[in-house]
Amino acid sequence: MKNLRAARATAVLAAVIGLPYATLNLYWALGGHRWVSDYGTHIIGGTGGFAAVSALLAAGMLVAVVAGLAATGRREHSGWTWTAWAAATGMAAYGAVLVLIGVPDALDAPVYRWHAYLFDPWYLVWGLTLGTALLLAARARESDPWSAVGPRPRALQLGRQS
Repeated sequence: MKNLRAARATAVLAAVIGLPYATLNLYWALGGHRWVSDYGTHIIGGTGGFAAVSALLAAGMLVAVVAGLAATGRREHSGWTWTAWAAATGMAAYGAVLVLIGVPDALDAPVYRWHAYLFDPWYLVWGLTLGTALLLAARARESDPWSAVGPRPRALQLGRQS
């Protein structure tokens, strides 16, 4: 159970890392304009396209947060676990590739600096944190099969005084 608590705490940390980015995208999807000019709406076809992409990103990020929390709960939920693994792998891979690439000299616009120095590392850290939570949860369930079905029946709680 201690390991499952560590997994849950790490999933909460991943949610804390991810929610601000999801909130920022939701703000943009709902028509907010702060930082939009720096972010580069010209890349995806103006503010209308930007709002649509931001809405999709916000929805995906919120699903990743919920999936991570559900996958590391007391009971395993295979659908949420697969979703959380997909999100963790995708975010970590995306962030790692773009962090390694950096900002090419020819693309030295504010949008690329935002990505290279803030958003890409953010994806990497979020994905690695969520992946760590999922690994901890998987190990906890392997070492304690009762954790997947809830607390042990009182008669089977070995080593504990009633």
